[in-house]
Amino acid sequence: MYLKRMRRLIVALGSDRCGTVSMAALLRLQERTFVSHENCPVPWEFDKEAFEWMMTNKLLSNNRPYGTEVIGDVGYYWINYIGHLLELKPDAKFICLKRDRQETMDSYMIKSSGLNVHPTDDWYRMFPRYDLPKKEAVGAMWDDYYKIAESWQDKYPDKFIIMGMDEALNDEREQKKLLQFARFNQPRVQLHIRLNSNDSDSADAG
Repeated sequence: MYLKRMRRLIVALGSDRCGTVSMAALLRLQERTFVSHENCPVPWEFDKEAFEWMMTNKLLSNNRPYGTEVIGDVGYYWINYIGHLLELKPDAKFICLKRDRQETMDSYMIKSSGLNVHPTDDWYRMFPRYDLPKKEAVGAMWDDYYKIAESWQDKYPDKFIIMGMDEALNDEREQKKLLQFARFNQPRVQLHIRLNSNDSDSADAG
């Protein structure tokens, strides 16, 4: 059923607080492209029912603007679903943003001030759980996330790429290379997109 949809798929991801809001905005600038940000939250542990529902009703929905040729979503939660996405869309491309570990931890602490590590809202099923103090849990999450990301990049080097947040968002040559990797033949480069203002050390974090 999914393979009948001929639009190309692009998915961007990365640990929390690594510029995903800005990456979604960059991808939306590309011609005939419709990309959402965190519109398909699937659980950290693979959930077949949740995955299939998101595919049918969200990510691969036909409810897209006329002329759309590239669809996608940007979200932390895709990291354990790469293989399943490739089964449905073998030509899919994946961009994984990476921010410095300590910066990520510090930024998360600012963002989550006053919150528990894992609030009870179902949204937080997309995060792994650790029996650790909040900041240590964020560091452990970063470690696990990029270990998995590196395994995907090793397995699918022509489909999955890891790039530093600053290079992807603020370096013209690197950003152009990233967009060409994602098969945008006439990439529209836009540096220093600043959308997420709840991070005092980098407004590009998301």
